[in-house]
Amino acid sequence: MAWHSVALFSAIDLSYTFYSFLFFSTLSSYSFHWYFTEAVPPFTGRNLWLKQNKPLHLVLFFIGVCAAIYFFSFLLSIWYWLIPAGVMTFLYSAPKIPLPAFKELRKIAIGKTAFLAFIWTYATTALPLIATQQPFTGQMLFFTFSRFCILYAICILFDYRDRNYDIENGIRSLITWLSPKKVFQLFWFSLALSVFFTSLLFLGPISPLSFIILIIPVVLTGVLKNRSIQAPTDALYYFVLDGVMAVSAVLYAIYSLF
Repeated sequence: MAWHSVALFSAIDLSYTFYSFLFFSTLSSYSFHWYFTEAVPPFTGRNLWLKQNKPLHLVLFFIGVCAAIYFFSFLLSIWYWLIPAGVMTFLYSAPKIPLPAFKELRKIAIGKTAFLAFIWTYATTALPLIATQQPFTGQMLFFTFSRFCILYAICILFDYRDRNYDIENGIRSLITWLSPKKVFQLFWFSLALSVFFTSLLFLGPISPLSFIILIIPVVLTGVLKNRSIQAPTDALYYFVLDGVMAVSAVLYAIYSLF
């Protein structure tokens, strides 16, 4: 996804050190998040696996942290753009830490859905473009907004799935506060905004095929909305919906081969 962002707007790709830093940072943050996440009903195969493999999460976390620090040492020229990503990622998972001070964050994390979408957008869209050290243009801004909106819509589906659990455990968010009707009005509005900002890319040098590639995940997310409610399986959420985030990057990579 980070490569796709750069490939759309820059003739110069980033070094492998940046992508390696991003990979290991993601590995450490996911491992940290799921280490402190308790298995909750329904006890699917994935939930049980998470519960039974806590030590593995800890090992992957330390591997990710050590590797991220190593690759960070090669990116000191943009350190001030990298640190916010780490801080934001920690704050998203912090309410899961079983200490009173961190548990209190659950009561004020009302914007956690948008916060997660923002972290994903920053790490895979804004940060890679900033790291190229070229001027941040209006077209890049439109692209960033369009990516945030599609990621936000997907995050809404994830948080709606966990809505009852969050309510029972006092975890506040916009998704627990709004009625289901309002939640899905927000979902469709976010998808519509994604289409709008993607359309603005036509003001710059974007090809019709690149536009179609960017719209495909928006359409897929809308199509999958009802199924995500009716059949919320692990495969649907952690393979299909998570995969939708990267569909444009995969398609663009294939397109670039020809």
